[in-house]
Amino acid sequence: MSRYVARIGSALALALAILPMLGGSAAATPSRTYVFGGRSYTFTQLNDSRGHIAVAARDPGLQALLGAIGAVMTWQPGQRYVLITTAQPTIVSFSVGSTSYDVGPASAQASFAPFRMGGRVYLPLRELLHSLYLAPVRDGPDLLLQPQLGQINVVADGNRTKIEAHAAIPLHAHLQERTPTRLDYRFNGVGSTLAPLRTIAAGGVKSIRVIPGGTPRAPWTRVVVTLQPGARYGPARSHDGALVLSIVAPAGAQLAQAGASSYPQAQPAAPEPAAPLYATAAPYVPIGATPAPVLPARAQVTSLNASPAPDGSFTLRVAVTGAATYAWHRLRPPDNRFWIDLHNTQLATPPFDAPMQSVVTDVRVSQIDPTTVRIALSVAGPKSIEVVSTPAGVRIAVASIDEMPGLAMDGVGSIGGAPIVAQVPPAGAQTPGWQFGGASTYVATNPRLIVIDPGHGGSDRGAVHDGVAEATLTLKMAKRLRAVLLARGWEVKMTRTKDVDVYKPYDTAEQELQARDDIANQAGALLMVSIHCNSYYNPGPNGTTTYYAKPIDKPLAEDIQNVLGRTLGTKNDGIVKSHLYIPLHAHMPAVLVETAFLSNPHDFALLTDPAWREKLALGIADGIADYAGSPPPPASQNQSSQSSDHP
Repeated sequence: MSRYVARIGSALALALAILPMLGGSAAATPSRTYVFGGRSYTFTQLNDSRGHIAVAARDPGLQALLGAIGAVMTWQPGQRYVLITTAQPTIVSFSVGSTSYDVGPASAQASFAPFRMGGRVYLPLRELLHSLYLAPVRDGPDLLLQPQLGQINVVADGNRTKIEAHAAIPLHAHLQERTPTRLDYRFNGVGSTLAPLRTIAAGGVKSIRVIPGGTPRAPWTRVVVTLQPGARYGPARSHDGALVLSIVAPAGAQLAQAGASSYPQAQPAAPEPAAPLYATAAPYVPIGATPAPVLPARAQVTSLNASPAPDGSFTLRVAVTGAATYAWHRLRPPDNRFWIDLHNTQLATPPFDAPMQSVVTDVRVSQIDPTTVRIALSVAGPKSIEVVSTPAGVRIAVASIDEMPGLAMDGVGSIGGAPIVAQVPPAGAQTPGWQFGGASTYVATNPRLIVIDPGHGGSDRGAVHDGVAEATLTLKMAKRLRAVLLARGWEVKMTRTKDVDVYKPYDTAEQELQARDDIANQAGALLMVSIHCNSYYNPGPNGTTTYYAKPIDKPLAEDIQNVLGRTLGTKNDGIVKSHLYIPLHAHMPAVLVETAFLSNPHDFALLTDPAWREKLALGIADGIADYAGSPPPPASQNQSSQSSDHP
């Protein structure tokens, strides 16, 4: 299973009432209109089952709502299971005839069991909306679907704790208060029905308090994390729409079992005043960060100062000593991310990730290679951005208004009189239009090269069933695919050829997945295929799916899935668009193949059969051939096909 998909942790609550099963007949009921995100969605295929509303899985209004929140439903007539993959993604599973349903790793009971009628399958509407973290709220004549902070996962590993908060919409954290023992975040635009308090008493965390407020149309929720004295914490970061916070317990801390108690409501604290983000002498050091070695021959990035303005605009001043050049890039809506690479520079402070309270929601700074410092901004919308060289370094100004059409999406410049060698983005850099909409401008620098990514590995075993680990199977399948492609004349690079982490052991999902994308991006590959095994919490789901994220991915996904659907003997679940990290952050066409379910007995037997894995490798290779044809001639006739692999 994709590491991006497998977010397994302890949920605080889903806040769904556990009601007795209600049987009996269903009767047609009038349509119902909900308002979400300023748009109306009318559900027309409704039935009343003893006072509880059921909605058809294929109801046009429901399907439109799912599309608006980035969710995908998988169900075919005659199937028992209805699966919904949300944008986070979390898998929601309903089963015809059973009141029990799953939201990620949590199980709950519905007010009645899903049922079939007239060739349709009907789901309990109330529980379905709650599973999508949407709460019906009446506001005058309108029935709103208010986004909810629906889940907080707390994952403890020894003396370290990771907290992940998920909602119906991407979360942007506004830091209200930070002390040595208290972190207070406010999330605008989401309500909450989570339990008001959870006592953790483990991994440096004492408790988590959830405080909702606001109005039906403008809700907010505060999350207050109380720390053990002496605990260390890294800066909160937004990752794939979730808030992620890491805490390390103080030395010698006693770890206890989690409990629960009541906690009084509190008022929002005042926001922090504007201050320098980071400087060499800053007292706060993120977890695991160490100052980078100073190389006198290179320019130094010595400090950054953030200045949010009352009008909502944002200015970041980057102090640079010495001569350097830079190239900046941004992505089109709805991504809106911006980054600037400072070349011939050394970061004189530890890397960091800091949340903001303005049109810029997050600032991240890191040394991405020995001579390049990258500064990345998460921008709340398609705002106008200006990059200007100054005597002290560079100034990045983000306006509070949306950009006008036709503004530049990349640029270059110099600091301290350094000459600009190239007027185009560096090789392998992300280019405008590659991600959403429009034609891609990506051109492979090595059109003979295919990158294969065996999912998981090393400290990350992936899904495990009956002692068989996903990481082991994906490597076996990837090696068979490599052999087939090499025999057909392609060059092949694998992100790993052993049971190892690509980045480092026990790294974050983002670090690990980006390291895999970097291998393909830096090599200028023609395409990339990531291989995984799926898994679920019950044995029902089965089949093969190919995921894609960008418009340029879709033809490759279709060609591969068409072959696999004809040849594998598994259920053909088709292609699915989802913001999975590997295809989303690969510059070239890239797909993620969920080959089969380890958790399903039929699929498990196939996955553990070498002959079936050979059939899978041939199927993916045939799909690549349908997409790309034959490999082009080598640049030199003396050059032969080769494999160049990451360890």
